[in-house]
Amino acid sequence: MADEVTVADPTQDASAPKISKGAVAFLDILGFKGMWQSTHPANLTAQINLISNMVAKVQKNVIKEMSTKLDIEANPDQLNFNLLSDTFIITVENEDLSLALFFVVQATQDLILHFALFDDVKPPNLPPARPLFLRGAISTGWFYRKNNMYIGEAIDDAAEWFNQPDFVGAILTPRTGYFYRKLLNDPPKNPNRLLIKYTTPTKKGKFDLYCVDWINRYIALYPHKKFDLKDLYSKFIQNGNISPGVVSKYQNTDEFNKYCLERKT
Repeated sequence: MADEVTVADPTQDASAPKISKGAVAFLDILGFKGMWQSTHPANLTAQINLISNMVAKVQKNVIKEMSTKLDIEANPDQLNFNLLSDTFIITVENEDLSLALFFVVQATQDLILHFALFDDVKPPNLPPARPLFLRGAISTGWFYRKNNMYIGEAIDDAAEWFNQPDFVGAILTPRTGYFYRKLLNDPPKNPNRLLIKYTTPTKKGKFDLYCVDWINRYIALYPHKKFDLKDLYSKFIQNGNISPGVVSKYQNTDEFNKYCLERKT
């Protein structure tokens, strides 16, 4: 009979670097890399300022809202944002994976909707920045984070999936989707109103995945704006020419948001 193999929990090894449990999101900014070669410096300044302002706003709002909703004390240090070239990395370190997932899902949701639809947070005396469209993936598990170093199972899982969705939005990785399904019977600490199950278009085909419902979040936050899908279409147009490689993402985003809006009514 073969010896039984025990897999060690890396978060419990006192001699190792501090490894945390929590949740992580990788979000790709579509078309961001090539922008630097073709954009006027003044517009680049506006874009950088927009990114900085939006991240600070989202971090502050999410921390405040989650502290209220979950009746916990939270601080900005618990919700970390990093931008590496064209990729946002959001992390929350917490032993309670459901809580960490809740925070990261809401931060992802708010970042997607603000960058796609907002145009009122821009520096004065500069041209308006173009909308930024994000797509990515969210995972839970253990990871090690120090400065710009990210290692661990949650990092690998999110990194494998973040550039697969063929729309503007974010998914739970399949592994995290199964973890989330276990939370559905624990309403106080699961993001059940932030996610929607959807037959999601990806580079490898369509899969039934849990997706971040960012369009209904926008409507809930800003009811006075009387959102219409035409508002999103105008952002697609504002973002420049629509190439054959991009059109499927816009069409799939439109279909996903229609699905979310229909499910809400």
